[in-house]
Amino acid sequence: MKPAMTLLLQLVLLAASPSATAQPSLKVPYTYTIDYTEGYVRGATLAREWKGEAPKLFHGGASMRTLGPTFMAYIQTGGSQPTGTSDGPHSEDARGLADWREQVRLFNRNLHEAGVRWIIPYYCNQTIFGDPERRTGFWHLYDNWEVFEPLGLGPKPERDPILWMQRDPCGRLCFNYEYNVLLMRKQTDSIRRYAPCLSDPDWIRYSEAEARIAASDGFDGLFIDNCIQHSYSPSAQDAFREWLGKRYSTEAQRDLLGFDSTSDVRLYHEGDIIEWAFTFKEWTAWLEAKYPTVDRPLYFDTFGPLDATAVNAAGWGMLVGLAEEFIREKVFEGDPSITWEGLRMANPALATPEGKLRWAETKRFWADSVGEWLAKVQSAGRDINPDFFVVPNWGLMQRIIGAMGRAESGKDVARFRAGGMIDTIFFEEGSDLGQAAPGVLSHYSIPFKLGFQNGFSVAMLAYDKGGPDSTALQHAEAAAFGGVCVLHKSHVHGPHHDIQRRYQRFFDEHEEWYQGYESAAQVGLLFLWEQVHFNNQAHLEGAYEIHEMLGRRQIPFDLVIEENLDRSRLSRYKVLVAPGVRYLSDSQLQVLRDYVEEGGRLILIMPFADFDLAARPRHELPEPFNSTQKDKADRANGGVLILGSLSEALPDPGIPFEKALQAAQGGDLRNAFPSDKVGEAAFYLELDRRFGLKRHQSRNPVIEEIHKAFQGPASILDPEQGEDIRVALYRHPDRGDLVLHLINYRVPMQGRKRGRCLRPQENLVVTVSLPAHDQPPLVRTASPGGPDIEIQNVNLQGETLTITLPILRDYALVRIPG
Repeated sequence: MKPAMTLLLQLVLLAASPSATAQPSLKVPYTYTIDYTEGYVRGATLAREWKGEAPKLFHGGASMRTLGPTFMAYIQTGGSQPTGTSDGPHSEDARGLADWREQVRLFNRNLHEAGVRWIIPYYCNQTIFGDPERRTGFWHLYDNWEVFEPLGLGPKPERDPILWMQRDPCGRLCFNYEYNVLLMRKQTDSIRRYAPCLSDPDWIRYSEAEARIAASDGFDGLFIDNCIQHSYSPSAQDAFREWLGKRYSTEAQRDLLGFDSTSDVRLYHEGDIIEWAFTFKEWTAWLEAKYPTVDRPLYFDTFGPLDATAVNAAGWGMLVGLAEEFIREKVFEGDPSITWEGLRMANPALATPEGKLRWAETKRFWADSVGEWLAKVQSAGRDINPDFFVVPNWGLMQRIIGAMGRAESGKDVARFRAGGMIDTIFFEEGSDLGQAAPGVLSHYSIPFKLGFQNGFSVAMLAYDKGGPDSTALQHAEAAAFGGVCVLHKSHVHGPHHDIQRRYQRFFDEHEEWYQGYESAAQVGLLFLWEQVHFNNQAHLEGAYEIHEMLGRRQIPFDLVIEENLDRSRLSRYKVLVAPGVRYLSDSQLQVLRDYVEEGGRLILIMPFADFDLAARPRHELPEPFNSTQKDKADRANGGVLILGSLSEALPDPGIPFEKALQAAQGGDLRNAFPSDKVGEAAFYLELDRRFGLKRHQSRNPVIEEIHKAFQGPASILDPEQGEDIRVALYRHPDRGDLVLHLINYRVPMQGRKRGRCLRPQENLVVTVSLPAHDQPPLVRTASPGGPDIEIQNVNLQGETLTITLPILRDYALVRIPG
């Protein structure tokens, strides 16, 4: 390999993740409430209701901001009509704005005095609304900039806001939502929702001004919604050219990406599935047939034939799904078995290494653009308040396809953190948590674990909540995996709020049981987001399934991200599992080789490392990755076990995780399985329920290899006894204390929400490895809202400690002194 190429690949690896090398550690959990109700700022009722037991973080609506949508709705008509709302300025003159800002500041002071630690309003970085022709909304603000400049807007930009927007490759406006989306309660001709480009310097400066204004008004930060970048605007093209130049030499840009000169560098729209659809002459005719004339104004803002401008009006989110459907019909004759990856990799533009790498770098650039925008906005707020922060919304991740699609809109957890050094990141999901059937659970542990490894807390909002026991389960899961449970406005009062208060008291009383603890897991599961940038769906499918299997087997484990691929970080793991990791650099392979030679056990689930990080085929793997000899796996001092496929690794995995989620969300099996498979699935679930048939306990080479490495069982609980429990194990780096978190998911998801009551687990036998103890330690327990559990049958044999937990309600901590 050329020296220039070797250096390049090292730079690609380094740029993929944060530079910190310290082990991630738990933060003290906290409570988080969203309330977008209008009227509470002037009404000042929340402070009275919450005094003494307020959530730690309050996330209010956009109308709280000085230049929020309530104000914009007022000035959309040039200030000639009242807002009609109880919150927001009642006039656009200096007196009206000053009065409103004082109201907001008083509201924030009252909430802080009532015990709220952080107050953040909503801010969408993908919304400019108004009409550039009628000069309403944001354009009225722009035309009257001198009136509002004293707020802290800075000098008026020379370019009209219409030039700040995201564009398609031909320079046409593009959107993330339908052009006619109902942003306000009443849609009018003077409101449209535009999508600004996060690389545009004027939009960045305006957003920075919003952050300074928010900090001046007493807010502690901003909730940043959408965080979408899918732009080919001139600003994005210029920024991409500069960004790529920092990562690649001119020689590498030519040899690896096919750019003859710097002036040729551009974002690779050819890899975009929507742009691919535009290359087919049947595309617009297909859309016209799908949406007859009567439906077109809603989606395409026209009654007439569809041209590219009209198609763009549907919004990027809608067009992705339509393009997938069209490609499936056009290229694959409607074959439903074609995967998300298959639909994209059939694109001729992705048939070469140069094409793959260009598209991967385009998506990485978009993600870095989001991270850099977040960093600049956070930094601007800190000009006023040194502790100002932003909470970006990542979206959903519970389902594999949802996770894969996020990479096409600028979503990359590590790059968000690398750019903005974010402390908390927001996820939102549509399903409840709990038990769909014995051993079939709906949970969010993947984003929580991913957040933990990247060094931040995950704030998780589940829109569909069951009864109070479900809310307790969501707080329990978040706390166990180092995150935060978010309550929405519909759950901020009554029994759900009582659960929130109970957990906040528990967190306050047991702060030392969380703060600074590091994972004590000795099994690592590779979860490499760079694979997603190369459209490697198989990696996520394998990682999700192995994640589920290890959870069912009660084996503590970590997700291993790119940053973890370091000899010192990997040395803590007895076993690493690498499912479908196809793109690796030579230096990453060397790290894994060193890991094996130093005694680690590596389980490869093929395919593995058949491409380098420039997307070039690797025709031969070096030792020890190219052999299936049995002694490779049996060596006492480590080795490599090579499994030919995921089905070989999980010969009888039971209900697949994706199907389990659908069953959990739908409440029955009809939503999860094709009609010819419903009976089969129901049969197996009924066998599980009636006869205790544990299909997930059949022979499993991954589990067998883990047991070899541990020289005995690696499970914290008996998998049969704990099939509806998940565990997390942490150790304090200084004191050596172990804290075991146990979550009970036995909250049935079927039936009426009020009837979804927790079923406690009894007499759980817990086993942990406890070296350097010659007598049983004094084990302590803690559980929210109930008496501490009295541990029974404490027994230490050699380095194995066994205890019995008489009862587990929703959540319990077990603390074992070091």
